[in-house]
Amino acid sequence: MHTVVIREKFIASHAVELADGPEPVHSHEWKVRAEVRLEAPCSCLVVENAVAEVLRPLEGAHLNDLSELAHPGASAEALARHLHEEISERLPSQGCSLLSIDLEEEPGCCAGYGRGESD
Repeated sequence: MHTVVIREKFIASHAVELADGPEPVHSHEWKVRAEVRLEAPCSCLVVENAVAEVLRPLEGAHLNDLSELAHPGASAEALARHLHEEISERLPSQGCSLLSIDLEEEPGCCAGYGRGESD
């Protein structure tokens, strides 16, 4: 199996709802790593374009305002799942499929989605 990895980043704010209330609104430079399995000849440009299309509306956004993240909230884990779903929708007809998303919100603090997830 051949894979391609695309790395991108964007800046957006969020506030996670904690057990004792919401944390203060704060911003991150989110770093995205998308790993894609090549099922047929597929250009890296196709994958880069799919990732960019999904990330473009997130640049400068307050993630809590996105309806897609309203439940369970704008956590890194929920955002990783959202990115996986959105990018996956753009790839099947392109001869490749998304394996996983890794999302770093702070150095050394990452969330991921894919590779063995059951839903």
